Amino acid sequence: MNTKKACPLYPCFDTLTGATFKRTHAGNITFVCNTCPIPRNLKPDFSPNTSIETLYFQKMRILKPKPLPWNDCSEIINTLENTKGICKQSILILSEAQKNQALEIEKKDNHQNIGIYSSLTRDLTIACAHDSSLRPPPMPIVLLVNKREILGEMTQEGKKFYKNPSKCACVLPPIDFPELNHFAKDIASSSPGIMLDAWLRKKININPSDATLLIGLNRKQ
Repeated sequence: MNTKKACPLYPCFDTLTGATFKRTHAGNITFVCNTCPIPRNLKPDFSPNTSIETLYFQKMRILKPKPLPWNDCSEIINTLENTKGICKQSILILSEAQKNQALEIEKKDNHQNIGIYSSLTRDLTIACAHDSSLRPPPMPIVLLVNKREILGEMTQEGKKFYKNPSKCACVLPPIDFPELNHFAKDIASSSPGIMLDAWLRKKININPSDATLLIGLNRKQ
């Protein structure tokens, strides 16, 4: 099935409902969401050039996900505490009020940080800090996008385009956190924008040289 033509929200860049990012044989990142339950005959109420932020929140309005209570987070916390690079003293489970406040802060700062939006709308959201010893992310943390098409990615060497360089925007997608895959699904981690980073630094114990991170998870049914 050609997902891009079948769904008017494609690509929403959120990994809820089994969507995922994959690297093709050519080495390009693509968004695959064939299992998403959004009706393919949906008539969008936005223009073709609408922002990716709008697509994401349109998806949330359609799906209306209902958070499931997470009564025992001990295995999640224990795993994070024993993950190299994660600062043990920094781990904080955000309340619903804190998640809502954080979401509003990020909306004011960065309209393309889908990873943060995703992490804050999962069942459980954890704030923490990490140092430079944390393993590399399993996929690029910044994608280069033009008119909802993934054109390339940011690497340590700079911008890498899959085709001829073009005007593009930087989108921060939700990143998997493999250490937690045994305990949860729909995992979304991401680095916050400047304003949210400053807010988080007041909530957790963090060294000035460390970076903040949000991790969102859904319960396995």
